[in-house]
Amino acid sequence: MTAGLLQECETYIMEKTGINMKLSEKSLAVSDSFLHKMQLKFEPADDSVEEQHDEQEKSHCKKQKKKDWHDINFKALQDLPGWDKFDFRRVVNWTHVNSAEWFIEERHGSVMHHASGLTFILGKDNIWRMYDTVKNSDLNIQIGKSLIASYKKLLEAVEDDGEGQDDNLEVLKELFTKFRRDMETNGFSENVGKNVSRMAIQKDNCIDLFLSNPHLWAFTDKVYDLIKGEYRNIEPTDYILHTCGYPAPTQIDANICQKIEDFYSSLFQTSALCEYRKKIVARCLYGALVEEICILQKGRTRNGKGTETTLIRNSFGSYFVTIDKKNLTREQGDVDKPNSQMFNIFGARYISSSETSPKDRFVSSIIKGLSGNDPFPVRTLGGKPITFVPTGLINIQTNEDPVFDTMDAAIASRPKIQEYPFTFTANDAEAEVDDADDEDDEDDEEDNVLEKKTDPELKAMFRSENCRDAFIALFLRKFGEYFVKNGKLNFHIATPLEVQEFTRKNLMKSLSIAAWLKEHYQITGNDLHKEKKKDMYVKYIETSTLCESTGKHQFYKELSSILKEKKTATTRYYVGVRSLE
Repeated sequence: MTAGLLQECETYIMEKTGINMKLSEKSLAVSDSFLHKMQLKFEPADDSVEEQHDEQEKSHCKKQKKKDWHDINFKALQDLPGWDKFDFRRVVNWTHVNSAEWFIEERHGSVMHHASGLTFILGKDNIWRMYDTVKNSDLNIQIGKSLIASYKKLLEAVEDDGEGQDDNLEVLKELFTKFRRDMETNGFSENVGKNVSRMAIQKDNCIDLFLSNPHLWAFTDKVYDLIKGEYRNIEPTDYILHTCGYPAPTQIDANICQKIEDFYSSLFQTSALCEYRKKIVARCLYGALVEEICILQKGRTRNGKGTETTLIRNSFGSYFVTIDKKNLTREQGDVDKPNSQMFNIFGARYISSSETSPKDRFVSSIIKGLSGNDPFPVRTLGGKPITFVPTGLINIQTNEDPVFDTMDAAIASRPKIQEYPFTFTANDAEAEVDDADDEDDEDDEEDNVLEKKTDPELKAMFRSENCRDAFIALFLRKFGEYFVKNGKLNFHIATPLEVQEFTRKNLMKSLSIAAWLKEHYQITGNDLHKEKKKDMYVKYIETSTLCESTGKHQFYKELSSILKEKKTATTRYYVGVRSLE
């Protein structure tokens, strides 16, 4: 190396690193003393050893070549029973697409896609699950397990075939190691899942499929046939999307069953009223509305409504849904507005609500929509609308007289209001305080409190698994006793006179405008007969006997549900009506 070249190297190092380094040329010869210190030794060249090494390399290469998938005898694989139409590229050169195709063939119909973007996937327990996106599902895990198991079946078939398959078996086993690694890698299997979702059957009627077997009550391991009165294993074609969330009970505590019976007896004044409520609850086990009604449970605080709700929620699991009262008491400005609470009633069999307040008015159109077997549109945030028929009976808890924003024949027959008349007190001292308070208002019928002593351990017991199992077993049996006769369903429940009278009494506020109209006007149906809207409201204010008159907006709203309305440039009229005076 020349001195000039060394200097150029020194300059380059200085420019790049800032280090001033002096380079010099050294011989590559290694001294024997150095080799001795490092305990190194050069062996003389041996041509025979080198030739032997070359032979080993050639042998190794030849052996490696045998394991290349190009050398697979595909004809021998296609001769395997059941594999004649299989695309073997899936096991030698797997991709996101051909792996997705394989999974769909293996699990035909186990993934359904809805136009709203919802994906429904069948689990290994034969229970379907709903996902808003594939990313949030366990589809990648199912794909990995399913295709790995299918690959193993191929290896078993090749091994069993024996003759002529030795090379195939060796190559496939080596490929299987790589295949398994990819399938158990989230990145690969998730991309396969995206392709499965794209290729999956789009069934917009799948929403109806999941509501098509209302007679099946699903546990996590079995279904109970409400008509036959028997348990059986879950089948994919049962289209089970919701379950009660626990296994079918195997042991039932008779003492707990009796405590549940005693609890219901303590809530009501007569056995007929108690049986009516139990029939309503038992009918909620069925996954379809069989009567256009809604239930209102009215009573003071500490009257057992909350304790009963705890018991039902614990036993119904995901068949039980609670919605905020605002969904029932305010009009929805936009029917396409996202509402996850109303979306969650899809497939529910018992719908409860938060307690109403004195100024709340139920929106009649919503109550009719939820109780009338009509298609109900709803969507979640970021999702497209879906439409389904509500299947759960509305059970509304209230301390107030229910008031509906409009009252017509269709809505007047819907509410069934059952009174919870007793107040459960913790001890005698508390009861005495309540009695003293009632003496000041004993002329007020509403303040005549019926009291019973409560069992402080009851609510906690109703949350237990033993009580849950006892309740569901008890009411499954009652369903058969109440509604199944000779293998056929009869859902009729006679409404007790006490419930009818209590309903009429509590709907007086809602019925007041219709009653006033009937008292002061004749509905003729003749468009030549007309009355000014503002004149009718003035007359209502002058003649109403209610302590609290209905406001103008509500007055017009309720009349508009009964009468036709017309207007001129300056005046609005109700037509088909004339004054009786």
